[in-house]
Amino acid sequence: MPVYNCLNFIQSLMLPERCPCCGIATGSQQFFCNGCYSTLPFNTHACPQCALPLPPQAPPQTLCGRCIQHPPVFHGGFTALRYEASINHLISSLKFNKQLHLVEPLANLMIDRLGKL
Repeated sequence: MPVYNCLNFIQSLMLPERCPCCGIATGSQQFFCNGCYSTLPFNTHACPQCALPLPPQAPPQTLCGRCIQHPPVFHGGFTALRYEASINHLISSLKFNKQLHLVEPLANLMIDRLGKL
């Protein structure tokens, strides 16, 4: 086992993974606690062209008004989460405060959502 993997293993035993939203210990395989995960603003109903959130009553695969009037030059867009207060704090901390420990949980959220498409 390479040294890096050994150090990660020892660190996971001594310092349990903590939820980046509330700080509660979550265990070694889970980044977010169940409570915070259930409140994340997943972008589940969105324009397939630009990923802008749509109203709940809009039929699936509906283009937003902006994409109908001014079609973008790209074929489609994706975003895992809507940019709301709960996620805004995490993204701002990563971008502006160099909180690099947030890269993996946010990347895993995107991977998880892409897998569900």
